[in-house]
Amino acid sequence: MKKIYIITDYRGLYRQGISRCRGININVIKEIFAKNGYEVALTSYSEIINGDINKIQNAYIFYTSSESLEYKEYIKDIMYELGKRNRLIPGYDMLMCHEDKCYQEIYKKSRGITSLEAECFGSVSELRQRSDTFTYPVILKKYSGAGSISVYKADNKKQLLKIARKMNRNSEYYLYYARLLVKCLKKNLDSEYTKDDPYLGRILVQEFVPDLQNDWKVLIFGKKVYCLYRGIRDNDFRASGSGKFKYVKPPVQILDFAMAVFEKMQVPFLSLDLCMNDKKQVYLIEFQGLHFGPYTLIHSQQYYVKEDNKWIEKIEKSDLSREYANAVVEYIER
Repeated sequence: MKKIYIITDYRGLYRQGISRCRGININVIKEIFAKNGYEVALTSYSEIINGDINKIQNAYIFYTSSESLEYKEYIKDIMYELGKRNRLIPGYDMLMCHEDKCYQEIYKKSRGITSLEAECFGSVSELRQRSDTFTYPVILKKYSGAGSISVYKADNKKQLLKIARKMNRNSEYYLYYARLLVKCLKKNLDSEYTKDDPYLGRILVQEFVPDLQNDWKVLIFGKKVYCLYRGIRDNDFRASGSGKFKYVKPPVQILDFAMAVFEKMQVPFLSLDLCMNDKKQVYLIEFQGLHFGPYTLIHSQQYYVKEDNKWIEKIEKSDLSREYANAVVEYIER
C-alpha cells in the first residue's frame, strides 16, 4: 500500500488553513508524500461519489471534514464506504468526533481516557431524569459548536433545565404545539401524543472545574507539541475565544497528559483543549482529530518534543502544510 489519495472539497481545498474558508498548500503535501516514496492522486468528494468508488482500493485516504453539518454528512457517507477497502487518515472515528461532543465522550471511554465526568442526552426529558444526580454547578453544551458557542454554566437544576429547553427549542418545538393546539380545539386530545418531548436534541453535561484562570490549546503533529495559554474571559468561565492568548512554556503536566492522550488515540495529528486545577490535575475538555483551527501552530515560534524522557523546547517557526504531510508520513511508518 504505497498510494495516497488527497481528497478536496467543492472549492478544491483541504481545510482548514489559517481560517475556515482557506485550505492548506496541497502542492507542498504532494511534494512531501512523493519524496517519501508514495504515489499521489488528487481527487474530490464529488468525483468519488459520482464515479466508480470501487476502483479506489488498498490505498491511504487523506481527507478532512467541513464546518457545514450538511456537507459533513455528505463526506461521512463517502468515507464510510471508502474505509471498507482503504486506510483513512485520520480514521473514521475522528470524522465522527468532529463537531460532535457527545460522540467524543463515547470515543474517549472506548480508548480508556478518563477525564472530566460527563453525561450525554438526546432530549430534555432524559436530562430531567438525571438532573438530581449532578453536583452543581455543571457545564452544559450543545453537541456541536466551536469557540465557546452554545456552552453554558448551570448553577442548579432549575437553571440547567431552562438552558436545555432554550438550546433545544427549534422549529419542531413550535410545530409540536401547533398540532397539540389543533387537537385540543377538536377535543380529541391523544394522551400518548402529549407525552412526546418537544425538546429533542443532543446535550452534554460536563463536570465544572472551579477557579480556573486559563486553559491550554494544544496541537500535536507527530512528535511536535504546540501550546497556547488562553486566559479566562472577564466575568466568565470560558477561555476559548477570549483573545487573552500567550505563548509561554506549559507545565510539564500539560505536555505529559497531551502526549498520553495522543498515543491512546493513535492519530497523526490532534487538537486538545486542556485545563489544570490548583492540585496540578489535568483535564481534557474537548478534542478534534481533523479540521481543527491551526492558530496555535501558525503563530507559534516554538514547539516541544520529548528527548531522553525530558521535554525540550525547540525555537523554530513551523509551516502548517509541511507539518500535516510529515505527520501523515510518520503516522503511516509508525
